[in-house]
Amino acid sequence: MINAADATSYGVELEIQAQVTSGFRLDTSMSYLHATYGEFIVRDVQFPLLGFQNLEGNHLPLAPEMKFNLGAQYDWELGGNAGGLSARADFSWTGEQFGNALNRDGANLPATGDQIPAYSNVNARLQWTSENENLQVTLFARNLFDTYAISNSFVNGLKEVVQSNLKPRTFGLKVNLGF
Repeated sequence: MINAADATSYGVELEIQAQVTSGFRLDTSMSYLHATYGEFIVRDVQFPLLGFQNLEGNHLPLAPEMKFNLGAQYDWELGGNAGGLSARADFSWTGEQFGNALNRDGANLPATGDQIPAYSNVNARLQWTSENENLQVTLFARNLFDTYAISNSFVNGLKEVVQSNLKPRTFGLKVNLGF
């Protein structure tokens, strides 16, 4: 393993939460990140004939420049001793990023293991909470639209590309009991 001698990161994140009505809430966040290497001399293990390269100015791995999230939630009391119900949906978008320091974009050499395209995801849940709040039952859907996306990619020591993908659409039931 090697470490870069120099890297610079700076960015900004904005979060907004709004209670639109007594039961309806919106929240959003957006972030910008600029994370690049200073002088960084490496040899490409996939293409060793290229010799040593200075990766100064390349983006740090797994550091997307832009990210965005939007969530909406509605809560209501069921009356009597029936507890409360909450429905929530979340949308997230992650911008393009690189899986390693070489930042190959495919223009001159294959970008195998480097470029991770932007992707989005939607999750949803419906949750019931008992009146005394010691029992919660949640129905959830993750990756609701069954989006295929690469979430991580790198080249291992055997020069093989290893990728992680978003998990496929998943439905579930979760029960929490406090005592």
